[in-house]
Amino acid sequence: MSKQEKAPYRESEQIKETEKNRKYPTPEEKKTNVEDNTGKRPEKDTNPLPPNPNKVDDHD
Repeated sequence: MSKQEKAPYRESEQIKETEKNRKYPTPEEKKTNVEDNTGKRPEKDTNPLPPNPNKVDDHD
């Protein structure tokens, strides 16, 4: 085999080596600040809640 010819297994080995050397973010680096309790209504909100569309008033 000459130097110009590439063995197929060599290419896959090179790909594996580049994958090993690639820098992936750690789980700590991926974390972002997320606001807690976003589903709660603000304390200053005094408006009444709208009627629940899933509640059935008359069961007859």
